This record gives sequence, C-alpha cells and structure tokens, in this order.
Amino acid sequence: MEDQERGNHKPKLGVWEREVNGVKRPTIMLPHHLVEKILEKLPVESLIKFKCVSKEWKLTMMSQYFKERQMMFSQRSHDPNILFVQTNRNYWNAPAKICVNTLTLRSSVFVKSRSYYPLCDKSFALVTKSCDGLICMYGFMRWIYVINPSIKWYRSLPLARFQNLVEHLDTRRAPDGRIAFPLLGLGRDNKNGVYKLVWLYNSKVLELDNTTTCEVFSFNSNIWRNVTGSPYEVDYCDNPTYVDGSLHWLSTVTNSKRHIVCFDLSSETFEVSMKIPFTTDGHVTISNMKDRLCISEGKDMKQEIWSLNSGKKWEKTYSIDLNRTSIWFRHDPNLPTQTITTFQKNKILLHSWKIIGHTLIVHDPEQNSYGLAFKFKHRGISIAYFPSLLTV
Repeated sequence: MEDQERGNHKPKLGVWEREVNGVKRPTIMLPHHLVEKILEKLPVESLIKFKCVSKEWKLTMMSQYFKERQMMFSQRSHDPNILFVQTNRNYWNAPAKICVNTLTLRSSVFVKSRSYYPLCDKSFALVTKSCDGLICMYGFMRWIYVINPSIKWYRSLPLARFQNLVEHLDTRRAPDGRIAFPLLGLGRDNKNGVYKLVWLYNSKVLELDNTTTCEVFSFNSNIWRNVTGSPYEVDYCDNPTYVDGSLHWLSTVTNSKRHIVCFDLSSETFEVSMKIPFTTDGHVTISNMKDRLCISEGKDMKQEIWSLNSGKKWEKTYSIDLNRTSIWFRHDPNLPTQTITTFQKNKILLHSWKIIGHTLIVHDPEQNSYGLAFKFKHRGISIAYFPSLLTV
C-alpha cells in the first residue's frame, strides 16, 4: 500500500520502462500478434530494415505465412510498381549485366532504385510477367534466373530442353528464313501454392512431333517435365498472361479464327474454350488488368480492350486512340499498345507494342487525356509487379 502511495508501481505484464528526459515512464508493449498485423502492412523497404529490431521480428518476417500475408495486403491496398528491365554491355564479349529499374506509381512516375544482375550470356535477355513479386529473366540459350527485385534476391535455374534445342538450331530454318522464339510464363498453382514456369512452343520448326510441346518447371521439385501440349499453335507476340491460377496464350490464326489457350497450373492441362469477342483482322494482344484476363485489338486507329468478368463474359472496358499514342511510340497507329497496368483507380499505363521500348504513356479515360509518364535513355521491357519478401 505504501509503495502505491509513493508511486512505486511495479510494471504490469506487457509493460516496460523507458527513460524520457531523465524520468522513467512505463511503455505498453503490444502483443506480438498485433505487432505482426502492423508489420505486414508496411512496405518491403521498411521490413528489411526492421529485421534487425529483434530476433522475434526477424523470425516472423522470415516465415512463409508472414510473406504471403504481406503479399496479399500489398496487392489489395496499393498500386503496383513498375520494373523497367534493360541490358547493359560495355562491349560485345563482356558478360551481360541486366539493369533493373524500379518505378513507383503515385502522382507521377519516377525511378526509385536501380540494381544490376551479372549474367554470363551474350544473348538478349527477356523477362516474364510478374507473379507475387517474382520474375524470371532468361536467354533463349544457357541461362534462367528467378529474381525478387524488391530484396535483390536471385537464383539460377536448370536449363529447359527447349534451350538445348535452340542452341543447335542454326541449321534448321523456318520456311521464310526466320525463326520466332516463344516466351516463358510464370505463375502459381492456387491449390498447392507451388510456383511454376511453363514453356509452350510450336513443334514444327524444332522438328518435334505434335502441334506444340510444353515443358513445366516446378520450384518445389527443381526439375523440368514434359506435359501434353496445346491442340493449337500459339502466337509468340505476347508474354503468357497469368490470371487466377492459369496461364493464357493467344493461338495463331486457324481457319480465320483465333482462340485463347488456357493452362491450369494445378491440373497441368490445357483448355481452349474462350471465344474472342471480335473478328481478328487487326493485331491482338493479351494482358492482366485488375486481376481480369484482357484482350485487345488494334484496328482503324483504335484499340478496344475487353475484359473477362466473373461470369466468364467479355465486357468492353477501355478504348485507346492509337493516333495519339503513336506520336510517342512512333509506330503504325494500327498497332495496339501494351497495357502494362491500371493505377489510381482507372488510369492506364501504356508501353510500345514491340517487345522492347523506352517510353511509358499514361492514359486517363475519364479525362480522355494522354501524357508522357517516363522516358528511358535505353530500350527495355516494362512489367507491373507488387513488392514482396517471397523467395522460392
């Protein structure tokens, strides 16, 4: 009783003392499960710094559960960042250095950070679309890396059979003397949580049987496997697009028709059931916007963008004036743009239709305005991604 009157309270459970201006004051410690909920809402840059606060915080942030929670909150609450990937070489025989620029979409677009990944191949580097903050960089021969640019983590992956075939392809040419190369797809099996790479390619040029050949790499087993391919040849113009547990490709035109080829990453089977909502006279692209599969066509100097709703029906979502974008992209106004992402609710970030470019354009449908967002000195590839702590 005397201690209480003198103010000499013993700290209660969950309370510790801190000294402010020479006076000891009690500070309430939050239960760790509340601390964890606060931490998962912070940006990745802050989380990396906070790992050194305590061993408990570090172990929490290293857990798979926390990484997935942080990723889900980031996807729900924020606009994505943009990765602009370019290849830098001082001279031809030097090892390739892949330069990755991170841009943040807020009131404007700006370079946030820059990092380099030393690779050992002289061929041109390509990059997949992002899945949960992860990307894959690869050459058509001799190397593949999975990368998390937010934490500057990467690891080398085994070569696919396709890469070994391409290395010996110089004597086997397509009928028109040119060879188009397929693009790699990255996604996640929603049922088992396993990340997978898929390389789907047309078999004829490689002198293989069947219409297409499909190789799947599972990160949990670290091996490439062959699975039954698509019944339709696929178009190599776009990166495969990941939406809700499946990867999607556009087929080539067959009997004046075109299809969307869908690969379920859980069952590892193909479906070809989606009908395109327009005739395919023009150039067609495929993308993911707001977690919806989108398809668009460049025709008559317009680009109509359709999205697949939850009822599996196509809705016309946006219309882009290609006359106005071609001023910056300097290409045929009938070529569609690459729709990189939406941000600030309804604005669209556009890139050149070609695989590589150096200009990003912002389109505001409500104001019917177009403006230069960012222009790089070198050419590169732009993709949207959400920063995460995930590794595989």
